[in-house]
Amino acid sequence: MPFQIVSVNSSWEQLCGYSRHECKGKTLDCIQGERTNQAAVAATVKKVLRQGVESNTVIKNYSKDGREFQNRLRIGPLKDHFGKVTHFVGILEEVNMMVDRSFDDRYSMHSDISSVV
Repeated sequence: MPFQIVSVNSSWEQLCGYSRHECKGKTLDCIQGERTNQAAVAATVKKVLRQGVESNTVIKNYSKDGREFQNRLRIGPLKDHFGKVTHFVGILEEVNMMVDRSFDDRYSMHSDISSVV
């Protein structure tokens, strides 16, 4: 993956387990592992580089301590005032929690309906 990490926020540090100082200058290879779908990552990067538009995929990554998590990876170009791409922004959003929350919401809704009937 051609992108070097320039900066991360505290949410990224909590999710991935690396401090800002540890990951600066590295690539996202530092959180990829055995079950990371490299083909999906490559296709996402290729789309951003070739078409200059945001792209995303859902993949498995790993925290510093080896915890596997599923996340949506979104990558998009950042352009200057002339429209020239100067950087790329990557956003990781853990989807494990989103799936769990969705299940809880459906279960809660079902329980509410059952108690009304």
